[in-house]
Amino acid sequence: MIGSIINYQDININSLYGIKALSNAYINNYSNAGKSIYRGNAYSIYDKSNAKFISSYTSNLSNLKEINSKLNSANKNSVLNTIAASSSDEKVATAKTFFTPREKATYHLNVSQTAKSQINTSDSLKSDDMSSMGISDINISYKNKNHSFNVDTTGKTNKEALQDIAAKINKSNIGISAIVNEKNNKSVLQFIGDKTGENEDFSVTGSDEFMLQTNLSNITQMAEDAVFDVTKDGNILAQNKKSSSNEVDIDGYKVSATLKDAGKTTISLNIDKQKISESINSFVSAYNTTLDFLENNVNKGSAVSRQLENLKIPEINKKSLGSIGINIEKDGRLSIDSKALNNALDKNISEVESTLSNRYSAFSKLDSRINGALKESSISLIDGSLYSQESRNSDNSLLDRLNLLSIYNNGGKFGMINQSAIGLILNMFA
Repeated sequence: MIGSIINYQDININSLYGIKALSNAYINNYSNAGKSIYRGNAYSIYDKSNAKFISSYTSNLSNLKEINSKLNSANKNSVLNTIAASSSDEKVATAKTFFTPREKATYHLNVSQTAKSQINTSDSLKSDDMSSMGISDINISYKNKNHSFNVDTTGKTNKEALQDIAAKINKSNIGISAIVNEKNNKSVLQFIGDKTGENEDFSVTGSDEFMLQTNLSNITQMAEDAVFDVTKDGNILAQNKKSSSNEVDIDGYKVSATLKDAGKTTISLNIDKQKISESINSFVSAYNTTLDFLENNVNKGSAVSRQLENLKIPEINKKSLGSIGINIEKDGRLSIDSKALNNALDKNISEVESTLSNRYSAFSKLDSRINGALKESSISLIDGSLYSQESRNSDNSLLDRLNLLSIYNNGGKFGMINQSAIGLILNMFA
């Protein structure tokens, strides 16, 4: 019977509803009480176990499809289409963009010196010794303005005296900060300019005893501008360029850098390494979870084991994926070699991009396989459980089967329009 139904491709939909009438006619021959009991059994197959399974099946595959799409270059929202700035040596400089770049580029940055703020450092004083500075006058000349302070250090230890001076300077908000450092029971006072650049210099004077004890006119770091060179594809963008700040433009609004130290680094506008790493880790987790789910439910229906094998990434992809740190295990699951992945992202980003974006890549092919799995008929996903249920209720198998016929006739995505569903259930009567 099932063969004749499947082969009849031009089946009239109205005749399908006739099947419903036929099933209901048989059911009406039984008592209302009996019908209610057995109908409840039949509905339990649809409502409780199978409906929940199909919902989980759809949810798992939909989630995997969404995550996989981020590694598929054909998707405009793929991480392969997201460009970000990175620096080959972040000890020299870090890089960032304010807008999403539209083109890839490589810049060579040579930092001669970073911008610095001025620092004046006092002589070290024994922390616990009593201060001999008395009432101290302190004058700081900064930005063509003179700022005067008076601090009474009488009866204070050297550490306490320096802390009082630092507190008074910091409360003034004049653009100079003060800190006290202590080591080996010796205290040192520092005045530090809040801003970098050669125009941010200042001078310190004061009463004789204060200057004699602290020597705070001693400049231990000069205020300096940053100096750097930038080339792009062999073309000079900046040479001996000065900046009062370590936040500098490399190529206008396209990319900027924060200078950290003198040295050389390469700044790249390329696919976002961090997002690729995160997406690969998310994919592997979702992929393994999906395979686990299917493997744990192979007895549900004939299509489950088929989709389980269909979704496994073929061995032919093992070498290419392994080169970027994605390993295919014997059971089909995936694992990540974090060291290999990070090494590939840092040293051979082009290989990572090629492996992921190739039109024949594992991720591109998997997308179509997931689509196929999502289109799998509901009845083929649960036909195993239907046969199992029929076997458990053999005493009243005819009525249960008729009830199933009526339910699946009205069952939405389980509906009798699905020819496989018709054949499966009617075959129960053979």
